[in-house]
Amino acid sequence: MENAPTIVARRPMTASTIARTPLPTSVTRPESACFSKLRRHMTLARAAEHQAASQAYLRRSAAKKKLDDMAFAEQLHLEHEQIKDRLITKIEQANARTKYLGTDRIYSLVQDPHGQYAIGSQRSGDARFSVLDLDVFEREYRRLVTTTRMEASGSCNDLGALRRHVPQQPDQVRKSLVQIMNATTQLAEALDEQLLEMQRKGWNTSAVGHHA
Repeated sequence: MENAPTIVARRPMTASTIARTPLPTSVTRPESACFSKLRRHMTLARAAEHQAASQAYLRRSAAKKKLDDMAFAEQLHLEHEQIKDRLITKIEQANARTKYLGTDRIYSLVQDPHGQYAIGSQRSGDARFSVLDLDVFEREYRRLVTTTRMEASGSCNDLGALRRHVPQQPDQVRKSLVQIMNATTQLAEALDEQLLEMQRKGWNTSAVGHHA
């Protein structure tokens, strides 16, 4: 005789039992290979775009710096040439005035290894050669200008205290020298005015000796 199946009575579920029963969780589906590949491609594309933008910015910055450096170099070169022309003009003028006064001093333009200018001074027949700073030469130049103007105008009554014996020269030669000196004086003053105008416009002429 077979045994009858046993029926187990279930305990009725109360509200507290229902609260403790875990809810079924949703199943996360795995990402498809196509979507994963697309996402990686987009990430790489954004990174490449950012890198390209950074490189473009660096190229623009380098190009701008190069142009600025070229403009600065051109400015220094122009200032360098302006100062050189001005000094050469004053040296020629100073030599003409020393010849007019009968002195044997000769001035010349010299340059040190760093590109800074100075004035060479030497007496005729003397092997010794001295180098004058620009401010020293400027004082000697002004003194020569004053002396020759006094001589040319005849207002100097005692040039013996200012210079050595002056050999006599024909009047025509003296007049020619005076005309040359006056012309070079006007040219030097014009160059000075041009340099001052450049400085007013922001050109830094004091930097020439350090960047040449």
